[in-house]
Amino acid sequence: MLVDLANRAHSVPAEFAADALLRIAASSHAGDPAWSRQLIEDAFRIAAGAQQPYARRAWLKSHGGLAEKAFAQGLDACTLQCRAVEAMLALDHKKARELFEQIPPPAIPRLSCEDALVYDVSAFYATLGDVAEQAFSPKEVALQEPLHLLERYVPDLTSPVQAGPIASMLTGAPVPAAQLEGLIDAFASALKQLSGDGRSFSATISGQSDAAAIEALASTGGRQRINPLPLLDAWRSYLVRHLGGTVCGDINGTGSSGMAFGNPAYSGPLGAVRYFNENMRTGALPAISDQEVQPANLDSQAHVIGSCQSVECRQLSTQFGSLVLGPDGMAYAEEQKASAEWTGKLTGFMEALNGWKSADDPAEYFLWKSRFYSDLFHVLPNGANRDIVLAAFLAWLEQNDYQRDHRVEWFYRVNALIISAFGDPLAMKTTMRELRNSGDPVIAFYAELERLLPRPFEHTVSLL
Repeated sequence: MLVDLANRAHSVPAEFAADALLRIAASSHAGDPAWSRQLIEDAFRIAAGAQQPYARRAWLKSHGGLAEKAFAQGLDACTLQCRAVEAMLALDHKKARELFEQIPPPAIPRLSCEDALVYDVSAFYATLGDVAEQAFSPKEVALQEPLHLLERYVPDLTSPVQAGPIASMLTGAPVPAAQLEGLIDAFASALKQLSGDGRSFSATISGQSDAAAIEALASTGGRQRINPLPLLDAWRSYLVRHLGGTVCGDINGTGSSGMAFGNPAYSGPLGAVRYFNENMRTGALPAISDQEVQPANLDSQAHVIGSCQSVECRQLSTQFGSLVLGPDGMAYAEEQKASAEWTGKLTGFMEALNGWKSADDPAEYFLWKSRFYSDLFHVLPNGANRDIVLAAFLAWLEQNDYQRDHRVEWFYRVNALIISAFGDPLAMKTTMRELRNSGDPVIAFYAELERLLPRPFEHTVSLL
């Protein structure tokens, strides 16, 4: 049956095919190592055709929402190919290295300040570190092959979102001190010259996690008697150059995105300066002054993806609220949901939701209409009303044009429904059957994949 499922995977779009083949290869039921290896190689090749080149994450937590969860599924080309390399490491170190070297080095597009999500290439550098540590024979290590591999990527720094992942990777790099010193110097030189876009920069100081990665690398080097001054000086220059240039108009919003180490004093741009001055600066480096980080210009602010702004969306939100909470502000009990009054409200809401045909913002329209269907489905008890909502929800997903250009975001709603249904098989028999019988090939395929190879709930709960 898994062979049939693997063959069937080739009929769905690239990101779904690659993801499915990797799941099948990782299954203990796959059995034959040679077949598993072939599945991994097929997945790696197919993943290059994924619609999204890289994962994305919110630079500010309040701006993430469903879009960030959608990218957390790992369906971008870079993450999928890195997953294939990691899977191959367990079977064939040499082949894993060959595959990794076929992944294009990150070429991260510049963002505008209106972007709510930034690129995330941490998977690439984590896999690079694993390949350097695991994919070389003792003879190759003696010939400094891991060093040569790292030297190809460490100085190639073109976006702020690479800085933290490279620093974290170097902290655990499997090379002796003399080689590590050269890598740190190359990284520091690239960092000192880096001039990235304001939005990507804002993400690197949103919680000071990048500063912590730089600090950890400096400490690692210090323990091996590597002078940390060039790296810390490079980070200082990086902060001054970006904070003193054109910054996004909402950069101060970084303070509300979760406090660095639980300390509000280290949040946002001023927090980045304070963290450097108080925790990273050595006596040989001057403190960053207020004058050095006065922005030359303010740019635009982020446009929050799919925020509920249209009149129809806000009206539906109000209607949905009346289905959840009664006039007394208390949630409706199950017996109250069986009343004629509540059923009448449900019918009215479904008519309004089904009648919502478009919005000026396609992202708002898809994300919120899907959310209303999903939330309503989970509010209802098992029974005829829930079956009606499920049928409408599936029809909406099956016939939706949003899938064509936004596969990852579209699939998030499918994936969440599959996770919920197969996580509660006794209560969700009807849902499971309808998913497997869906007219959409991706929905039907993934439902069958989940039936044959169920994912542990602890691996999926973060997506819900």
